[in-house]
Amino acid sequence: MAKEALIFGAEYWAELERLRLVARRVYAARPWRPRKVGSGVEVSDKRPYSVGDEPRYIDWRYYARAKRLFTKLYEAERDIAYLVLIDTSASMEIRWREALRLCHACVYLATCAGDRGCAVALRKDGVDILADCRTSPAARIATEPLQKLKPEYAVNLPHTLSTALSLSANVHILLLITDLWDERWRDVFRTLSLTRIRSVVVVLHSGVDRGEVGEGELRLVEAETGERLLLATDQSVVSDYKKEYGRWCDEVEEVSRRSGCETLFCRTENGFSTVVERLFSVGILLP
Repeated sequence: MAKEALIFGAEYWAELERLRLVARRVYAARPWRPRKVGSGVEVSDKRPYSVGDEPRYIDWRYYARAKRLFTKLYEAERDIAYLVLIDTSASMEIRWREALRLCHACVYLATCAGDRGCAVALRKDGVDILADCRTSPAARIATEPLQKLKPEYAVNLPHTLSTALSLSANVHILLLITDLWDERWRDVFRTLSLTRIRSVVVVLHSGVDRGEVGEGELRLVEAETGERLLLATDQSVVSDYKKEYGRWCDEVEEVSRRSGCETLFCRTENGFSTVVERLFSVGILLP
């Protein structure tokens, strides 16, 4: 329970409420908000009556004033479904707290907007559906299965992603939360390129983790076993590592662009709220 309070405690819920209110005020009027003409309950516009239009949609009040027939156009009810996938690889351990928070926040904020949110874990031997929520109360208690989730030793990311996509019927937006530390990371984008769903890969990463002993310590996590590796190196090695990581990031963005996907690189130290605000700003999450 102590760990649950740490991850999904009062501070987390206060931040979620702040994000929701800010999104309503800042992003609600953006032109990318989906608006479809259909058979909803809110009138979105009017147009002159044409032969064959449904008589019950005629605006009779307007006719009484202007003596002209106009047909009311209704805004269709929006039902956007989000499939939020969380990578449970061992290398995610140092990013696990923010990854769990981000996964739940996306599901919860989707339901607050009247949409559907589904959280799925990509595991070593397949996938687990953690939550499938259409209402905010249901999303609030979705913290329980997320809290029990643990990083595993090795996850075949492309294979489990293919399995997860079989659950994507009626899904509109796919969010993959991962650190993308997999030798087959290019296959992840190839797999996503085969679907017409709007796919977004959120790459959680950290700055170079230097130890307290000296400036030249570099801490890494072995992806297959989860073992923490401490390398006592000089400053030049740390600098080379940062350069190689920068090249890798550039390559990921290029492969992502060619695959028709979107990639967001987000530093774990900045917290889940920074990622959520970016998702709002680019129109992925809707207020």
